[in-house]
Formats: sequence, C-alpha cells, structure tokens
Amino acid sequence: MFERVGRALLARRPVGRVFLCVLFMLLAVLSFAQAEPTVERVTPLTISFPYIKSDPVYEERSIYIQALLKLILDSTGIPFILSPADERTVPSSRTAMFMNQGHFNVAALHTNPDRERLMRPIRIPIFRGLGGWRLLFVRQADVDLFEGVASLAQLKQLMAGQGHDWPDTPILTDSGFKLRTSVNRDSLYEMLRLERIDFFPRGAYEIWHEEGLSQTVDLVIDRHLALRYPTATYLYVAKQDEALATLLEEGFETIIADGSFNRLFMSYLGEAIFKAQLDQRTIFEIPNPSLTAETPLQRKALWFHVEELK
Repeated sequence: MFERVGRALLARRPVGRVFLCVLFMLLAVLSFAQAEPTVERVTPLTISFPYIKSDPVYEERSIYIQALLKLILDSTGIPFILSPADERTVPSSRTAMFMNQGHFNVAALHTNPDRERLMRPIRIPIFRGLGGWRLLFVRQADVDLFEGVASLAQLKQLMAGQGHDWPDTPILTDSGFKLRTSVNRDSLYEMLRLERIDFFPRGAYEIWHEEGLSQTVDLVIDRHLALRYPTATYLYVAKQDEALATLLEEGFETIIADGSFNRLFMSYLGEAIFKAQLDQRTIFEIPNPSLTAETPLQRKALWFHVEELK
C-alpha cells in the first residue's frame, strides 16, 4: 500500500515528494521508538543514621559506622544515598523512639534484650565484640592499687561506675560488682575524680580517644587489667522494616566472605587494639546473662580473639 501511495505522490507535484519524505521520516521515528527499550529510573535507597559531631569520641565512631554502611551497601549493587543525621548525644534508650519518629532508619547500638524486642537487629557485631573488652580509667594516685589487684574478687571490692541505662550495667551487677551509675560519660569522669567511684570501665576501642579529652586530664588508663564479657554492637532498623534488614544482612555477609569487613575493621580499630596490649594484661572473664539466644557466638570469625595479636 505504501508503495502505491509513494508512486502516486512522486508522479504528481513536488509537494507530494515533500509529503512522502516527511511520512517516511515519521515512520522511521515510530519504528525506532518501538524497538528501543524503556529505561526505568530507579530511585536510590536513602540510608539515614545518627552522626554525632558534637563529641570527638562519638564522631570517630560515627565515621566508622558511615564507612561500614557504605561498604555493605556497595556490595549489594543497588543505588543508594547515605544521609548522616546530625544528632546530639542522647541516652541510648531514646533511639527506638527517634527511629520511629523518622529521625533516621539505621542506628548502631550496644545490644540488650529490650532493644532487640523494640527494633530489628542485624545480628553481626560491628566491632567484633571489642566493646566487651573493657579497660579501666583510674585516678593517678591509685595506679599502684590496681597493679596489686590479682583476682576478680579483689576488683569487685572496689566501686565501678557506669551509665544508668547502659547494657553493661546489668552485666556488672549480675557478676557481683559494686556499682554507681550516672546519666552520661562525662559525669562518670567527674565521679571518678571526686572519689565517688574507683574505676570506670571503657571499651578497648574507645578509651584511647577519651584519654585525650579535657575531662580526663587527671585520669589514667590502668595498664595491667582488662574485663571481658561477650557483648555486641549491632546495626538496628525499625521493627517493621524487614526489607531493609534483609538487604543489610545480605550485604554484610558478602563483605565478611570477601574479607573486606575485617580489613575495614583493622584499618579503623587496629591501632587501638595493639595499643591496648590485651595479650599482656590480666583478663577477668565474666558472663553476660542478658544475651539473647540468637546471639551468633558460635560464629568465631565474627568476634575478636586475643590470639589474633600473636
């Protein structure tokens, strides 16, 4: 049919030739449009998380968490945007509330049963359990006292300090430690300075940053002892956000399998680990009865072991 129309138009006026050219061009464009597949635009996944700039110690932690989230999400191959939420240091017990209010959709928290009930944990310890290796802030005048501590029973005779809603608090209480609590880290430094407590246990990866704070200028890190109990800091999402939890779990398993998680861990925390000299300390092991049954203690590769220093 198009052939007959074309011949008829060509036999007539020049305007017919122009019309025919335009017609063929339109047909070519339509044919090309039908052959070209439609490109679907994918909206990037936005991951927001608490990023604390107001405190240098918590900012170091935030930097590590941001790098870890990037590594996890890169491994999934999906487009994403990391959106740090500028947050103040607040009691960890408020995190679930803030998440439900939409302040962020991922948070890293030291675990306990209540948090695992209120939020959805990704049960891979992001610090490889290093938060359960506790070094002690003490007063300079008491350095010799702690050098003489040779047993866990002796240490329990001294007064420890902890945050009132920290997961470490029931762990120490259940093991028979004498304990005084306060609302935040800085007030516990002051309690130690004022002799209301005798020592303040801190995570082996964070205590070295805290040593440089003005609030700890009169305090020292004991060089002889360490407490150790199994515990974990997990990434959490909102209870109903199962799709995001699954995505993070799959990405995390990928970076564990290819070794990039451990490389990231050592690049950020290796210096603190070696500085702690954990293999040269007297280590007092205590249990953590508050761990849930789902804690992956059987996966040895997920946890830091002092043998790695040898």
